[in-house]
Amino acid sequence: MTVSSPGQTPSETSPMLETRTQFTSPLNRFVKCLWHSEGESNKDWQQEQILPTGSVDLIFKLQNNRPVPIFDPADNALPSCSGSIVSGAYSRPFTLDTSRPAPTIRVHFHPGGAAAFLGVPVSELMNLHLSLEELWGP
Repeated sequence: MTVSSPGQTPSETSPMLETRTQFTSPLNRFVKCLWHSEGESNKDWQQEQILPTGSVDLIFKLQNNRPVPIFDPADNALPSCSGSIVSGAYSRPFTLDTSRPAPTIRVHFHPGGAAAFLGVPVSELMNLHLSLEELWGP
């Protein structure tokens, strides 16, 4: 499968096991893209370093509710998240364990775009991963 964004030429695309959908107005003011991964992987690595983007993501695992370890080197923490989670905007990189991929849908917001959907100030989510149950309650 090849992933490309509008305006990209075929030489600018790369083979990946995911698809991305971009929206039109008015949703595109808040949501950068909807990202879907089948959970298959042809990676030779077990971890990915995620760089800060100033964006918030809602992540829905579609099966296999096994926790995903997340290592934050700033505080030497190794929290893990399972189920549906919100990934707050990060001001520093963190490492994600990708050794056991699972089918996933991710809503990737523009910086500042998540506030209208989450019901909390985005600043409260800075450098955090929380389950949606922790955020909104059971």
